[in-house]
Amino acid sequence: MTEACNEETINRLLELGGNFKPQSPGDGGTPFILTPAGMEVKSLASLLPPPRIERTPVLLEAGSFADYVNKFKMPETLIFVTVSETGCTFRAMLDYHSPTPELKPAFCKHQASFTAVETPDWKIWNAADRKKMSQVEFAEWLEDNAKLFVDPNSAELLELVTSLHGHANARFNTAMRLNTGGFSCSYDEDVIVKGVTATKGAEIELPPTIQAGIAVFQGSDPYEVTARLKTRIEDRRLILYFETVSKAEIVRQSILLLVNQISEKTGIVPLIGTP
Repeated sequence: MTEACNEETINRLLELGGNFKPQSPGDGGTPFILTPAGMEVKSLASLLPPPRIERTPVLLEAGSFADYVNKFKMPETLIFVTVSETGCTFRAMLDYHSPTPELKPAFCKHQASFTAVETPDWKIWNAADRKKMSQVEFAEWLEDNAKLFVDPNSAELLELVTSLHGHANARFNTAMRLNTGGFSCSYDEDVIVKGVTATKGAEIELPPTIQAGIAVFQGSDPYEVTARLKTRIEDRRLILYFETVSKAEIVRQSILLLVNQISEKTGIVPLIGTP
């Protein structure tokens, strides 16, 4: 009985022995073995070199994204770009399906992505857009962000800031639009001459627009941003603010600049859409 049992056991082990050898599902699949207990499938992925790249790095700026794509791209590599009202996300499918007549599928497991991040300058500009400020607040904002402006230039900007600071205690009456598109703000101001207080009237002229050079997204080139300068008289106080012209178009054009930049560096024209 024992001898028969041992012979049966040995024959069974020999029968199962072939399944202890690594099995391959083919087409780049992960090798596996079948264990005797319950005939479970055990992957050998942790013991063998990976059959393909499975990585999804996230890059922080367009140049690094293009460099990564250039390092690993293949003839089948595609880049998709998903566009929103405020930005965009690029995704490179480095091991995409082959467009050969056989239409050979691929795993699409090696991907790289880059989401356009707004620059600090653009965030500062957006935070102040349409925000009503006193003349002192507006003058200080212009001073703090003088590096952004291209028109008025530095000398004209300094003159405007000085004028706003110099008449901080004036009492404003009206703000009239000029033929140039700018505003002329009339005001009364007390002056003391030889111990006598007198009131004089005068005007401050403000430009119709202000222009800045701002890179909207990290790694992109600066874009010319134009804003209309607006004024209000509230309780005889001068209130100023600006309205950015065609903000949506500025974002759109900045996205196109990124698309062109990545296309030129990688030689791959991004497709608008989601993979």
